Amino acid sequence: VMGERSEAWLLDTAERNWAARRIERCGAATNHVTIATDWTTLSADCRDHARSEGRLVERDGRLDFAGSYRDSATIPPVVSSGRYAASTSALAARDGRLTVSDFQRIMRDHYDSGEVYRLGASPEDERFICLCRLYEVVPTTASMVAEFSDSAQMPVLCRVAFWNPRLAPYIPVFPAALTPSPHP
Repeated sequence: VMGERSEAWLLDTAERNWAARRIERCGAATNHVTIATDWTTLSADCRDHARSEGRLVERDGRLDFAGSYRDSATIPPVVSSGRYAASTSALAARDGRLTVSDFQRIMRDHYDSGEVYRLGASPEDERFICLCRLYEVVPTTASMVAEFSDSAQMPVLCRVAFWNPRLAPYIPVFPAALTPSPHP
């Protein structure tokens, strides 16, 4: 996900190909390709490459990027599909109107246990976002929540959990920004 004060985009990549979708209200990303036929723009050779590899999927005359490029052997659905569903559901529940604390809570989500790990839960539950080292899959390694001000004069404030968000505090970080030239 890429964003600034006035717009945000989701970019999915596969090999040298990509699809991008402008996010209108809210959007989420996970460990697998999620843009299907709802892309705004594609890389130049995307369709031809999928056709040459024998994996072209089209729906209603549009390339289905996820259908053509999602590799469920590398990222099994049990690891990513539920996380994507939980993310989009959490965003939709509030119509995208979330506070920084809400986002941090979402990133720490462990299904019905909230921010606390529920013993016995497994990736097959597919209803949580944070993957702890306790699961036998690649764990969540970090997360970031970026806050944009309405004022272009205010810097972007990022809060970063530099390791598993279940255990790590979110540390405020100000990304490097261009500074005005001292000479007019």
